[in-house]
Formats: sequence, structure tokens, C-alpha cells
Amino acid sequence: MVTLNRCFWVAQAGLLAAVPAMAEVTLESMDRTIRVSGELIKFENDQYTIASGLGELVIDSDKVTCSGEDCPELADELNQLIRIASTPAFTSELLPELMEELATQSDASLQLVVQQTISQSGLILGEGGLLYGNFQIQSSDTSSAFEKLYNGEVEIVFSERRATNAEVERFIDAGLGNLNDPENETIFGQDALAAVVSPDNPVKSISVAQTEAIFSGQISNWSEIGGTDLPISLYVPSDGGELSDYFTRAILDQNFSSFSPNVDRTRSSDELDALVASQPGAIALLSTADNKLARPVRLASACGIISEPDTFAIRSEDYPLSRRLYAYTTNRVSPSLLRRMITIMQSPKGQSIVTNAGFVSLDSETATLDAFGQQLAYSLAAPEQSGELYNMQQFTREVLNSERLSTTFRFSSGSSQIDNKARADAIRLSELLERPEYEGIEMLLIGFTDSIGKSELNTVLSRRRAAQIRDEILAASAGRIDPNTITTLGFGAASPAACNNDEDGRQINRRVEIWLR
Repeated sequence: MVTLNRCFWVAQAGLLAAVPAMAEVTLESMDRTIRVSGELIKFENDQYTIASGLGELVIDSDKVTCSGEDCPELADELNQLIRIASTPAFTSELLPELMEELATQSDASLQLVVQQTISQSGLILGEGGLLYGNFQIQSSDTSSAFEKLYNGEVEIVFSERRATNAEVERFIDAGLGNLNDPENETIFGQDALAAVVSPDNPVKSISVAQTEAIFSGQISNWSEIGGTDLPISLYVPSDGGELSDYFTRAILDQNFSSFSPNVDRTRSSDELDALVASQPGAIALLSTADNKLARPVRLASACGIISEPDTFAIRSEDYPLSRRLYAYTTNRVSPSLLRRMITIMQSPKGQSIVTNAGFVSLDSETATLDAFGQQLAYSLAAPEQSGELYNMQQFTREVLNSERLSTTFRFSSGSSQIDNKARADAIRLSELLERPEYEGIEMLLIGFTDSIGKSELNTVLSRRRAAQIRDEILAASAGRIDPNTITTLGFGAASPAACNNDEDGRQINRRVEIWLR
């Protein structure tokens, strides 16, 4: 067992600055072996700063209890109860490893106790068996999880989808805060939905329309889409309720169709991955996090742009069935361990935990221009792109010897406003540019629009979007980055990453790409 560190109070050098007289507080370690009293100077960033006979001390709030009139209002510091509602996708691997890291960083040890097959509790124990924190994980569908968060039955929800407008409005009306605010919404990773087949299946790509027709039962034999003469066996995982709901919203509802009654829902994701890999006639919907043996088919849009669910396309959200992973809290008083857990989720260590669980982290990766040959070919050949030829040529010249980062910023129609993920990405990019290995590297922020509107106005809008991202990155750096290392460009509707004939495709195209040279 890792014991609670008793050397966590560090006196700062120098004389104490004059402060207004304040009532005395007493801070006591969790195992009650160390106690110190003094005037509370301030409480911020989950740390107490007090004036004591030992000098000015800075003490982490989650390692002590506070008594006295001036103690800030916190959730119970000892025996902190943190109740989590999560979809099954996160309960078996991601959350236990996240709690284990929290225990390590809290100088405690973690003990997992499996209560049932559908839920488990994680206990963080302090020295000598003193209960320091109690994490209770409840496996739940997302709608029920939000209901529990609303009723105060849990402190945090892990979700495979974003809170709906109705859910957001309900929480606001109840005085529980705005779920869309960055204080309450944490995006901690990504994954994607993929149609997977056997490696022996000769079909390499299917269109969105064909995907809908297959799973609704309109196409029942592989020969109908250029494959061998084999009946199509349809599978959706029994533990993939959120996944099938997502497919319904993204694909089936768009064509007023529904799942075929022949869809088999009796097997888990792991079982399906192995089964489909061995059956040439089978096809299943899986999260890319669960896909290890079967082969994902590439997805072709109506205009012919082909996307593959690789990590770059998921990170950049160029793959149309990419999705973000969310954690939600309210404005109720949060236990300090919960706040620390959220911080860890966004840290490099937390992101490695996301990767270990099979999901895609928020880290960036790079790709050269060669990787976008099919996209560039479409941009040059498509009749609707003829008016963008000059912009396309200029864009190609700028990035010819550059590498693209997977980090991509997207916008609402006609807007240059960004969302919570984009703000967090701006911080990550500012930290990236501060690394020694990026010295001398120029970052190109290249804006694009959808095809709606006049070409010259779209070019102006695309430049404005790139400038907005530049401002966000520079603000996040707090002066640590030379503004001359960031160049902003905009090329309107050139180089579409998706079709412009529907809103989903236009949303993908309204973006700022990051290139390094």
C-alpha cells in the first residue's frame, strides 16, 4: 500500500506579507497525526494558504480537513462520496484505471470491489485503512444517467453523447447550471461508429445510403453491392444501446427507416468482433474502441468522398461517424477528489488512460499532404468546385511541404464562435508550440467554409475563422508564444472534407485546419 505522504506542507521562503486579520483555522491530516493552525490567507486552486508559526504554508485541500469559522464551504473532505453514472462502455476499463491514477496521485491505494455484474464500487483508502474516498459506479443508459444527475443521485455522468437541448434547459431551469458551460462539460476523448466485416470480405467501402439499406434490410445479399453471392447477416451488440441509438439518429432517421427485424442483438461487442471476423457474410456495428479483429469498411459519401475510421480521421472529425466522449457535472458543491479526477482526465496521463481503454485521445497526430490525395482529387474534379480552383491552387502551394495536425476546429453556419472542445484544443496547441522541438516551426491556421454563399464572402469568413483560432491560441499562451510563429489563411469552400449537399457534410466543411512547416 502506498501510504499517505506526511511531508506535504512546505514553508515558502521570505517574510509573510501583511494581511488583514482573520480568524484562525486548523488543518488536520486525514490520519489525524499532523495538525497545524494559523490565519487563513486565501483558498484557491484547491489549496489553503495560511500564516502559522512555521511561516506561510500552502496545503492541498484534499489531504486535510479544515475546522474554524473561516473554512471555505467544501464537500465532505473525509470519506468523500462520489457517485458516478456511466454507460457500460466506460465502466470496465476506463473508470477503474482513472480511479487508480487518482489514488496514486492522492497518496492512497485503490481497492475495487465488484458488487454486481452491472456495477462496481471503487474505494480509495488512506493510511491505516481510514476511508478517504468512496467511488460508486452505476452502469446506466445515458438518459437515465442525466436523470440521476438532475435528482442529485450522482455527482458526475460519463456519456457517449452530448446533453440534448431539452436536458440542458431542464438543468438551467432547476438552477443546476448550464451543462454546455466548460465548468460542467468535459470532453475527454473520442471514438467512432464503424460497420465491420470479415477480412475475407472483398467489399472495401460502402456508401452511407448502402449502409442504411443494409441495416434496414433493403439490401440482403453482398452481390447487390459488388460483393460475393452471400446473404448478409446483421449484428448489433447487446451492450451497444447508445451505439445503436447514435446510428439511428445519424443514418436511419435521415431516411425515415429503422433497423431490420433480422438484426441479431444477442452478443456482446467482444463476441461480435470475433464472430464477424470469421464469417464472410456478416456485418456488425461496433465502436472503434471494440474493433480489434474484424475489418472496418470505408464510408463513401453521396458525392464520392471516402472516409476511413482511422485515428487521424476520428481526431480531426473528418470521419462522419466520429463522436466525442463527455463527462458532466452540475454547479452543486463538488468533492475535491471529483475536481481532481476531472483534472487528471484532461492531463497527459489521463489521455493515456483513454488510449489504454481503446478510445482515441485528444492528443494530436500528423499527416502529410499525400494522405489527402483522394480529397484533393475530388476538390479539383467536382463540377461544383470549379469556382474554387484559384483557392485550391493557393491552398496546395501553402501546404505542399507541410504536415497537418489532426486537431481541427469547426463552426456553426456563418459563425466564427467555437465550442468547449475547441477552447481546450487551443490550450493544447499553445502548449505544443512551447515545446523545444517546435522551435522554428511555423503554424498555419487555414480556414474553410461550406459551399453556401458567394465565394468571395466565404473566403473572408474562412480567414476570420482562422484569425479567431489564432486569438484563442495566443490568449491561452499568455504571452509565451511569439505571434509571428502563427500564420492565418482562408480559402473559402476549397478542399471540402465532406459533401455539401446536407447539413452534416456542411458542418464538417466549416473548419480551421492546423498545418506545420
